[in-house]
Amino acid sequence: MPTEQKKSNTPKHEKDSFHHSNDKAFKKIFQVKETALEYLEAFIPHIKVHLDLSVFELDNTNHVSKDFEEHFSDVVYRTALKKKPTDKRTRSAAVVLLFEHKKSVNSYFLLYLQLLEYIIFIWRQDVTNKKMPSVIIPIVVYQGKRGLKTKRLHDCFKGVPKELLKYIIDFEFHLTSVQPLPDDKVLGLNEKGLLRSLFLAYRFVENRDHFTNAATEIFKFYKNSEQKFEFFQLLFGFITSDGYLSPHEIKTLLDSYLLEKQKEYIMTTVQVWKQEGKIEGKIEGKIEGKIEGKIEKAHFTILRGKWNGLSAEILANISELPLVDVQKLFDGFDSVFKCWQDKKERSLVKVEVPYLTDEEIKCLYDLFDEK
Repeated sequence: MPTEQKKSNTPKHEKDSFHHSNDKAFKKIFQVKETALEYLEAFIPHIKVHLDLSVFELDNTNHVSKDFEEHFSDVVYRTALKKKPTDKRTRSAAVVLLFEHKKSVNSYFLLYLQLLEYIIFIWRQDVTNKKMPSVIIPIVVYQGKRGLKTKRLHDCFKGVPKELLKYIIDFEFHLTSVQPLPDDKVLGLNEKGLLRSLFLAYRFVENRDHFTNAATEIFKFYKNSEQKFEFFQLLFGFITSDGYLSPHEIKTLLDSYLLEKQKEYIMTTVQVWKQEGKIEGKIEGKIEGKIEGKIEKAHFTILRGKWNGLSAEILANISELPLVDVQKLFDGFDSVFKCWQDKKERSLVKVEVPYLTDEEIKCLYDLFDEK
């Protein structure tokens, strides 16, 4: 169950830009170690050469305060600098990969403020753990159509006398702006990897005619690794939102890659999120007044996924709900199915199924009646 968070002062249009499927896709994909390593090799080899990649590991620590949690999606890796023969000790280095989805340069100060939150948090950890201060390398991957030009933090303080600027903190971040990248740079990334697919998806949603057979190119990774259904789901959800693909293109894509149960599950998810509330309306009511609508949609997706034979582990990854909560929904599903088989009145089912709302039980009965 999500905990109540402190209300943020960030404007609504800023929040909306972060709550997009590309945010989720970035975080999931960059949490794959091979993706992060490929990015280092392809885009910042001058940094990679100084790192000891034998100890390059994902750091799952929450690095920001609750005020910033809803605004950006962080992926942090910890490693160490290569030790020189003359060094007496190894200096630790935290490599920070941060996706910041911005359309306007007016947000530069917020971007730097977010990066500074990371830096200060990690340094405080170092002090608490009595470690040497980490070398922190902020990396921003930007998707926006026009690209993003690098500015310094000092540029946010125009008009301040130079004599005073030295008292204001300043630092740099490494920027990869995806849209201006040369085609051969993006297409030259590993076809079996997820980085190429993610960057192609970014370019596709900004200009769907940029590549021939773009959708096929995006999902090449899946031909080599069919167990990565979770990532197929993420990228498919991203490029089909807001009508980027026609119904015919969607059908062709799914027919080319997925099994029947996977296709049915994917289309169910599309319906849940895209049919202008027709399905959501069945489950829009609050669950005991505590869970927000997006969690209820996840409940419905899980129940439908269970009906289509998907495992609790896969559905937990897709919905981002704890596995224990998914299993409770599975138990509820099984209880409702048994009541349906026993032809029990719907009014009696609620007592026997504590994990589901009345509306979710009704949806399941409707689903079973369609069998």
